[in-house]
Amino acid sequence: MNPKPKPTRATRSRIKVKAVEPKKRKPTRKALEKTLWKLTADFVKKRDGPCVTCGATEGLTISHWIKAGKQRVRYDTRNCNCQCSACNNAHNYYTYHYDNYMLRTYPREVLLELTELAKANKWKWKYHELESMIVEMQANLDSLS
Repeated sequence: MNPKPKPTRATRSRIKVKAVEPKKRKPTRKALEKTLWKLTADFVKKRDGPCVTCGATEGLTISHWIKAGKQRVRYDTRNCNCQCSACNNAHNYYTYHYDNYMLRTYPREVLLELTELAKANKWKWKYHELESMIVEMQANLDSLS
Protein backbone atom coordinates (compact mmCIF):
# COMPACT_ATOMS: atom_id res chain seq x y z
CA MET A 1 0.00 0.00 0.00
CA ASN A 2 1.24 3.36 -0.98
CA PRO A 3 0.61 6.20 1.44
CA LYS A 4 -1.46 9.15 0.23
CA PRO A 5 0.65 11.95 -1.15
CA LYS A 6 0.93 15.03 1.02
CA PRO A 7 -1.27 17.83 -0.38
CA THR A 8 0.61 20.67 -1.97
CA ARG A 9 0.10 24.29 -1.08
CA ALA A 10 -2.20 24.79 -4.06
CA THR A 11 -4.48 21.89 -3.09
CA ARG A 12 -4.56 22.96 0.56
CA SER A 13 -6.05 26.30 -0.36
CA ARG A 14 -8.86 24.58 -2.27
CA ILE A 15 -9.79 22.34 0.65
CA LYS A 16 -12.74 23.86 2.47
CA VAL A 17 -12.60 23.54 6.19
CA LYS A 18 -15.92 23.21 7.89
CA ALA A 19 -16.38 25.83 10.61
CA VAL A 20 -16.70 24.10 13.94
CA GLU A 21 -18.17 26.01 16.85
CA PRO A 22 -16.02 25.73 19.94
CA LYS A 23 -17.53 23.83 22.82
CA LYS A 24 -19.02 26.01 25.51
CA ARG A 25 -17.01 25.43 28.62
CA LYS A 26 -18.52 25.65 32.04
CA PRO A 27 -17.13 28.49 34.13
CA THR A 28 -14.64 27.39 36.74
CA ARG A 29 -15.52 27.23 40.42
CA LYS A 30 -13.29 30.23 41.02
CA ALA A 31 -15.17 32.26 38.38
CA LEU A 32 -18.52 31.30 39.91
CA GLU A 33 -17.35 32.29 43.39
CA LYS A 34 -16.05 35.61 42.06
CA THR A 35 -19.38 36.33 40.34
CA LEU A 36 -21.35 35.37 43.44
CA TRP A 37 -19.15 37.55 45.65
CA LYS A 38 -19.58 40.55 43.32
CA LEU A 39 -23.38 40.14 43.35
CA THR A 40 -23.42 39.69 47.14
CA ALA A 41 -21.31 42.81 47.66
CA ASP A 42 -23.50 44.88 45.32
CA PHE A 43 -26.64 43.65 47.11
CA VAL A 44 -25.28 44.41 50.59
CA LYS A 45 -24.07 47.89 49.60
CA LYS A 46 -27.50 48.74 48.15
CA ARG A 47 -29.31 47.24 51.14
CA ASP A 48 -27.25 48.88 53.90
CA GLY A 49 -26.16 52.20 52.40
CA PRO A 50 -23.65 53.85 54.77
CA CYS A 51 -21.39 52.08 57.28
CA VAL A 52 -23.57 50.15 59.74
CA THR A 53 -21.39 51.03 62.74
CA CYS A 54 -20.37 54.67 62.25
CA GLY A 55 -22.51 55.95 59.35
CA ALA A 56 -19.62 56.90 57.05
CA THR A 57 -20.34 57.03 53.32
CA GLU A 58 -16.76 56.94 51.96
CA GLY A 59 -14.46 53.94 51.57
CA LEU A 60 -17.21 51.35 52.01
CA THR A 61 -16.37 47.65 52.08
CA ILE A 62 -18.26 44.49 52.87
CA SER A 63 -17.58 43.03 56.28
CA HIS A 64 -18.34 39.58 57.66
CA TRP A 65 -19.48 39.19 61.25
CA ILE A 66 -18.22 35.58 61.11
CA LYS A 67 -15.02 35.52 59.07
CA ALA A 68 -15.25 34.88 55.32
CA GLY A 69 -13.02 31.83 55.65
CA LYS A 70 -16.05 29.96 56.98
CA GLN A 71 -17.43 29.07 53.54
CA ARG A 72 -20.85 28.04 54.83
CA VAL A 73 -21.69 31.63 55.85
CA ARG A 74 -19.47 33.52 53.39
CA TYR A 75 -22.31 34.51 51.02
CA ASP A 76 -25.08 34.65 53.65
CA THR A 77 -26.42 38.21 53.52
CA ARG A 78 -27.20 38.11 57.23
CA ASN A 79 -23.49 37.68 57.88
CA CYS A 80 -22.40 40.41 55.42
CA ASN A 81 -22.76 44.10 56.19
CA CYS A 82 -21.54 47.37 54.76
CA GLN A 83 -18.74 49.00 56.76
CA CYS A 84 -16.16 51.67 56.09
CA SER A 85 -12.62 50.33 55.87
CA ALA A 86 -11.70 51.80 59.28
CA CYS A 87 -14.57 50.01 61.07
CA ASN A 88 -13.92 46.83 59.09
CA ASN A 89 -10.30 46.78 60.26
CA ALA A 90 -11.22 47.78 63.83
CA HIS A 91 -13.82 45.06 64.36
CA ASN A 92 -11.08 42.44 64.23
CA TYR A 93 -9.83 43.81 67.58
CA TYR A 94 -12.79 45.69 69.06
CA THR A 95 -15.86 43.66 68.28
CA TYR A 96 -18.39 45.39 70.53
CA HIS A 97 -19.64 47.99 67.99
CA TYR A 98 -20.26 45.37 65.33
CA ASP A 99 -21.69 42.90 67.86
CA ASN A 100 -24.11 45.56 69.12
CA TYR A 101 -25.24 46.27 65.56
CA MET A 102 -25.85 42.55 64.94
CA LEU A 103 -27.77 42.17 68.21
CA ARG A 104 -29.97 45.19 67.38
CA THR A 105 -30.60 44.04 63.81
CA TYR A 106 -31.15 40.28 64.04
CA PRO A 107 -32.96 38.08 66.54
CA ARG A 108 -30.83 35.89 68.77
CA GLU A 109 -31.96 32.76 66.88
CA VAL A 110 -30.48 34.07 63.60
CA LEU A 111 -27.13 34.76 65.24
CA LEU A 112 -27.12 31.29 66.80
CA GLU A 113 -27.97 29.77 63.41
CA LEU A 114 -25.07 31.62 61.78
CA THR A 115 -22.64 30.39 64.44
CA GLU A 116 -23.90 26.81 64.03
CA LEU A 117 -23.52 26.99 60.24
CA ALA A 118 -19.99 28.32 60.66
CA LYS A 119 -18.97 25.22 62.61
CA ALA A 120 -18.97 23.11 59.43
CA ASN A 121 -15.30 22.36 58.82
CA LYS A 122 -13.89 22.13 55.31
CA TRP A 123 -17.19 23.10 53.70
CA LYS A 124 -17.07 23.41 49.92
CA TRP A 125 -20.01 24.62 47.84
CA LYS A 126 -21.07 22.29 45.06
CA TYR A 127 -21.02 23.62 41.52
CA HIS A 128 -24.82 23.59 41.09
CA GLU A 129 -25.28 25.27 44.47
CA LEU A 130 -23.07 28.17 43.40
CA GLU A 131 -25.01 28.53 40.16
CA SER A 132 -28.38 28.59 41.97
CA MET A 133 -27.07 31.10 44.53
CA ILE A 134 -25.96 33.37 41.69
CA VAL A 135 -29.45 33.29 40.18
CA GLU A 136 -31.02 33.94 43.60
CA MET A 137 -28.64 36.79 44.42
CA GLN A 138 -29.26 38.42 41.02
CA ALA A 139 -33.01 38.27 41.72
CA ASN A 140 -32.46 39.85 45.17
CA LEU A 141 -30.35 42.60 43.62
CA ASP A 142 -32.96 43.25 40.92
CA SER A 143 -35.70 43.50 43.57
CA LEU A 144 -33.81 46.36 45.30
CA SER A 145 -33.51 48.38 42.08
